[in-house]
Amino acid sequence: MRFLPIRRENGLSPFVATFFFLCASTLAWSAEMWISQGTLQVPGYPYAFLATTPGGDLLVTTFNEADKPAHVPVLLIRKPTSPNLSVETVTTFLFDSQRGYSGVACQTNGSFFVAGDTGSAGSSFIRKLRPDGTLETAFGNHGHVRPGQRTLGIDVMGDYLLVAFAWGKIGILRASDGAILASLPDAGETVLLRDIAIDPGTLDVWGVAQGEVYRWSDGTPWTPETYTRHLMVRFPGRIRAGEGVSVDPLTKSALVLPAPGNVLASLSADATSSRNLVASAREDSELTDCSLSADGKTLFISDLEGARIHVMQRHGMAPQKTATPSPPHARKAGPFQGSSSPYETKTRWHHSHEGVLELASQYRKPTLLYFRSPNDSECLLFEESVLLTPHFDAVVQGEIMCVFEDVEDNLITAGRLGVFQVPYVILIDASGVQVARFPRAIRPPALFGALESLN
Repeated sequence: MRFLPIRRENGLSPFVATFFFLCASTLAWSAEMWISQGTLQVPGYPYAFLATTPGGDLLVTTFNEADKPAHVPVLLIRKPTSPNLSVETVTTFLFDSQRGYSGVACQTNGSFFVAGDTGSAGSSFIRKLRPDGTLETAFGNHGHVRPGQRTLGIDVMGDYLLVAFAWGKIGILRASDGAILASLPDAGETVLLRDIAIDPGTLDVWGVAQGEVYRWSDGTPWTPETYTRHLMVRFPGRIRAGEGVSVDPLTKSALVLPAPGNVLASLSADATSSRNLVASAREDSELTDCSLSADGKTLFISDLEGARIHVMQRHGMAPQKTATPSPPHARKAGPFQGSSSPYETKTRWHHSHEGVLELASQYRKPTLLYFRSPNDSECLLFEESVLLTPHFDAVVQGEIMCVFEDVEDNLITAGRLGVFQVPYVILIDASGVQVARFPRAIRPPALFGALESLN
């Protein structure tokens, strides 16, 4: 990747010092987790909200800073971590001056949503587009939904599209056709909620509003009435169109960008946080949103007024082990592509985490979520010696819902759940709480012991 020169500061600026002072009494700060790496070499657009695609590309919305109406693009940055990155326009919309897109979210199949805040409840919209940028006509009215409210931040989880409405409201739409299904308990019109993000592991919903960070817990997108709202912290802030939040699945924390300033804050559910200087940004910057790369190592940060995209590298993350190519083998019918086990499993394996999540909750069943690659010899060995065995069938006994995901086909789900190497197993109890994670070198006795405790 090519970066612009990085400017580092020896001391704290007045903006950053004020930020730390105001937060010190309410947050327990830990060491920096992200290290600034400069900026992407991309054209100077007023970059707003970001989302990563299944192929590892970066969707970027923009904003109309001109003094007259203009066609505002949604951009696709291909291979953003490569020296050979490229930028193309996938769609545009005519916005008035000082208006633009208010959110973007990408599905696991590459289809994506953009929200547009026109300033008017009647004309604000949500669009759904295919990976090639054409409208998904099955969604709403030929690809458009106008909900009759100002549409702000959005995020998607399976067939549930979460939308922040002005003000203090979060609606839930069906992602396939745009039908409005339900809503979370209102936060009130004094909560100027701008953006939201759902944690796919805990199903907590995070939101930002004029420097305030909120968390909705103890609910699900299919039982939204049970969510409880918590005010986590008040950062220095003001009303601004470019105020975003995203989720780091490795730390189960929200990533926010208080403004003005050049600080990235990572806030967990217990109100502990890390602070990170975005050294390539000005000290009075209006940083907007951030999005993780497909491998979880790189964080992209949009800078609306600076017209740049900053890059941060995760500090201390162990290098990802590359997949070990598996030897040639005979293909065999069964749940796992590439497996040559002679044993015919009695366990039913589902092939969609998001599709099973609601079903498991409905029937109050625990879930085993297994991430694999058909080209990794360690995955094939784990399957043949552990998962495709009579002992595994006996332990599961049809009482644990078993799901597998091929990471090459579903980088978004893997990344959102903090899975960056395979084989990888996550165990979720009947109440939807993650209770155990088993990365790469999985010890069968430990896995079977954890499974038995779920039954």
